[in-house]
Amino acid sequence: MENLLLSPNTGRTYSLIKNIGEGEYGTVWLVQRDDQLFFACKLLKPKFEVWSIEKSKKFEERAKQEIQTLIKSTHANVVRYEEWFQIQVSENLNRYIISEYCEGDTLQKFLESKKKLSENDALYIMRQLADGLQYMHNQKVIHRDVKPANIMFKQGVPKYIDFGFAKYIEEERIDQIQTVDVGSPQYMAPELLDESGYYNQKVDVWALGIIFYQLLVGQFPWNIELATTYQMILNIIYDDETVNFPPEIPISKRLKDAITQMLKLNSDDRIDSNKLFLILQN
Repeated sequence: MENLLLSPNTGRTYSLIKNIGEGEYGTVWLVQRDDQLFFACKLLKPKFEVWSIEKSKKFEERAKQEIQTLIKSTHANVVRYEEWFQIQVSENLNRYIISEYCEGDTLQKFLESKKKLSENDALYIMRQLADGLQYMHNQKVIHRDVKPANIMFKQGVPKYIDFGFAKYIEEERIDQIQTVDVGSPQYMAPELLDESGYYNQKVDVWALGIIFYQLLVGQFPWNIELATTYQMILNIIYDDETVNFPPEIPISKRLKDAITQMLKLNSDDRIDSNKLFLILQN
């Protein structure tokens, strides 16, 4: 990665500071813009270069659409995106995404240190995450990879980061998308795990339901933590579709009901983010 990036879209320059993370789809750097403000910069991995022209165009059209929506976002619980651009480097076309820099820990690290939270503390976080999820879905954006590692705290405020537009979308039909290789297995809804075809925004609700359970109980529902394949997770869930709560942990019926509705195996029976937001606010 170059030490100085020049955006062909805005003319702004970004100075490389340090590597702050790496995932399946890209490397993330802390950069400083020419106005001295700090941002996160994701460089998408070169594997995207081997795509066909048609496949690359589909990705770019979808990514641009979602990033442009997120650039306009001012929601407190959704990371703010500044811009995205491409730079030709030798024979490679490097793709960069510039977003708000969150200097706090991830929810994953928070869970590892706290194990589980009181109902009030868990509800405080979940209300904000439900608010952000409702906002994204009403903007026609599906995160596609909601998990504790993709939720960061900035000055105590949880924010969704690392949206799934870097995962190739095969085909879009109205509000449902057909895809493969999306998400993190323990947080993936059944309709993704069995690769049955189409999914919609409710896959994010399922993932948030898993997180809600973790916040309150300190572990995964259905004992899926050590499962190593999609089929293993599906088998465990289908073996007992009931969401069980340890009797020794005090959790109100209202929150148990909310989680149960978030973790309905059939997406048609699962609540959407608008209903979830209303339930948690009352």
